Amino acid sequence: MENVSKEAAIAGDPLSCIQAKQALPSPVTSTAPFFQRTAHLPADCPSERHSPGPSGPGSPPSGDAAASQPHTLVHPDETNVGSISCFDLEKKTCHPYYVNQTFRHSFWRTRREATYRAFRHLRLSDSRIDRLANCGTVSWVMRSKCDPDVFRLVTNGCRDRWCEACSSEKRRTIVRNVRDKLEGMELRLLTLTLKSRPDTLADQLNRLYKSFRMFRNRSKIKPYMTGGIYFVELTVNQTTGLWHPHLHVLFAGSYLPHRTARDQWLSCTGDSYILDLLPVRDSSHAAGYVAKYASKAVPESVWQSPNHFHEAIIAFAHRRLFSYFGTFKGLELSKNPADDVGWDVVAPLFELIELSRRGDKYARRIIAFLSGGYDYESADYQDSG
Repeated sequence: MENVSKEAAIAGDPLSCIQAKQALPSPVTSTAPFFQRTAHLPADCPSERHSPGPSGPGSPPSGDAAASQPHTLVHPDETNVGSISCFDLEKKTCHPYYVNQTFRHSFWRTRREATYRAFRHLRLSDSRIDRLANCGTVSWVMRSKCDPDVFRLVTNGCRDRWCEACSSEKRRTIVRNVRDKLEGMELRLLTLTLKSRPDTLADQLNRLYKSFRMFRNRSKIKPYMTGGIYFVELTVNQTTGLWHPHLHVLFAGSYLPHRTARDQWLSCTGDSYILDLLPVRDSSHAAGYVAKYASKAVPESVWQSPNHFHEAIIAFAHRRLFSYFGTFKGLELSKNPADDVGWDVVAPLFELIELSRRGDKYARRIIAFLSGGYDYESADYQDSG
C-alpha cells in the first residue's frame, strides 16, 4: 500500500484514494475532542470480512457485528452500495454518497460525465457502467500510525482505465514500483511516432505495437536496448482530425545513435522516420517521465469529440496501455506492495467534510491534506475542464 507523503500532498498530487484491505486497531483515537467519540466505531463502519455486517454509510446494524470492533476492513470492491451515484443524486447534495464522490471526482467532473455518457452510448456491460457510476461512493479516512499528520482514503474505486481518479492511483503505484528498478541505470527516453493515416485507431495501434516489436528485436537495435518499459499516448491532429498515436519507451542500455534508430524505425514502418531520443540524467527524472505517461488519459481534444472518444474506448478494449520488455520482464508495474505502515480509522469522509465546512480545525487539516492543500470548502474543487 502507498504511504502518502506530505510533500506529495502539498505539491497538488491527485487525491490519495486507494483500494485496499487494511488491519484496523482496537481503539480509534484522536487528539481532537470531537474525534474522541470514534473510539467506538459507528455502526456503519465497514464490517469484518466473514461477518454479515453493514456495507456502507446509512446501513443498519446487523446483530453483534455492529457492536464488535472489526479487525479487517472489507475490500471496497466487496462493498455493495447498489446502483447509485452522483449522476442520480445531483439534487441531493447532502447525501453521503454524493459528498464522497464530489470530493473524489470534481477535478474531472465534466470529463467523467462525458465518459459515463460514452459508456451508455456504446452499451458497455451494466456491471462496468455501475462500477464507474459508484466509484468513490463509500470512502473512509485513515491516519498513519507512524505519522499522525499523514492521512489517506480507502474507497470503492472502479479501477477503470477511463476513470481519471483511479488512473492517478495506478500511476503512483507504477512510479513506486519502477523507482527502485531504475536506480543507477543508464537510461534513455525514445519516442516513436507513425505517419498520420486515415486508418482506424485499432489498425494504427496494431501497426504501432507490431513495428515496435520488430524494431527492438533488430540486430542493430537489440544490443543498445537491453530492457525497458513503454507507454502509449494518443493525440489527434487538429488540422486533419487524424489519429496520431505514439510510443514512449524508457529503456536501459548503451548509447543508441539517433541515425541508427531513425533508419531502423523507417525500415520497420515503411513510411515513418520521425522519433525523439533523449538521455535521462538520473532515476528521479526517469520516474518523472513514468509519472507523466503511465496510465495517462487521452488529451482534452479527444474527450471533446464524441466520435474520437468512442473510437478510443473501443480500440483500447483488452489492450495494454503500458508494458515492459527485455530485462524488465517480471516487473509487476501495477501491483500494490505490502503495507508495513499500519493505519487507524478516523471517520467516514463525508462526516469530515461536513465538520470541515462547520469550521472544525482538525477536520479542515485532514481535508486540506487529502486535497493537496486545495481549499475544498470555498471552491468545491471544481473541474476546470
